[in-house]
Amino acid sequence: MRPYRWIPHDGNRHAVTVALGPGDHALTLCGLPLDIPAEPPPAWPDGCWPECSTCDEQWRVAEGIPTRHRQT
Repeated sequence: MRPYRWIPHDGNRHAVTVALGPGDHALTLCGLPLDIPAEPPPAWPDGCWPECSTCDEQWRVAEGIPTRHRQT
């Protein structure tokens, strides 16, 4: 089982630990505070939002996945 899952919030998908349940207060990997929703967000369009670049980078490091090379 993977340690993180993705939650759509404020225009991006953010990574939070899987141990959190509905109504729990969380900090995303990028440090954004949010409350875990009681109902899963709809797959469309929320599940299609881009990943937060900071959450994505920290998630990749934690999982041992190579980081993406981002163009500036």
